Order: sequence, then structure tokens, then C-alpha cells
Amino acid sequence: MKISISARNKIGMSLVGFGTYQLSVDQAESCVREALNAGFRHVDSAEGYNNEEGTGKGIKAAGISRDDISVTTKLFPGYKQWEIPEKDYKQTIETLKNQLKKLQLDYVDLYLIHSSAISAKARTVESLNRAKKNRANQTHWGFKLQ
Repeated sequence: MKISISARNKIGMSLVGFGTYQLSVDQAESCVREALNAGFRHVDSAEGYNNEEGTGKGIKAAGISRDDISVTTKLFPGYKQWEIPEKDYKQTIETLKNQLKKLQLDYVDLYLIHSSAISAKARTVESLNRAKKNRANQTHWGFKLQ
């Protein structure tokens, strides 16, 4: 698939990616493997999809070099209105580490904040900025509006 490179930040990512929303762990494994073998080079997952383990197994099973694919995953930062505490710096880093373990990866190419809650985003951005300075295992991060 064609690669698009942004002139501003030089990130190379496929124009089309394979998303894992609403896939079970087993479905994620087989679908990600098949998607990569069919030519996809960008895989998208999220903490809230509860299938990162299968996504990681699918990436590994495809046998494609890690250098040849982009992986995006998302952090759910918490949401007070749902009575889910917002994550602080330590919890954000722990979540990323757990996600990497499930994905069987050393890093993700893009780490998104999977929420539209502005207050949670502000705290999470602060955490991610601190993590970036401490060389956490993500290359870029951004927001995902629901």
C-alpha cells in the first residue's frame, strides 16, 4: 500500500490501516494476521477494545518485519462522569507498558488518547509529555475524539 509521509514530522504510515474494533481476542489474531499478509501495513487497536493480546499474536504470526508496519493503540484516560478515575502519570505509563506486553511489541508508532473528556486529556497529555522526556515506548501520540 502507498505510504504517505508528512512533511512536518516525517512520519511514514500507510494511508489505509486495519482496525480491530469489536473483534474478540481470537478474531483479532486471525484477522490481523490475514490483513498483514494481504498487504496492510498499519494496525489499529485500543485498550478499550480488549483484544490487544490477539492483535499482538496476529502481528507476530504474520511474520512481517516490525520495521515494515505501523501500530497504533489508544489509552483510555478514565472518565469522571462514568465514575472511572482519571489516570495519572504513573497509571498512564503502567497502562502503556501493559499494552506493549499484550501487543508483544517494544514500542507503538502512534499512541492516542481515546476520549473526548477535555480534563482527562489535559492530565494525560502532561503524563505523555513527561513520558516522552523519559523515553517511554511510543514514538508519537495524539487525540482520538469519540
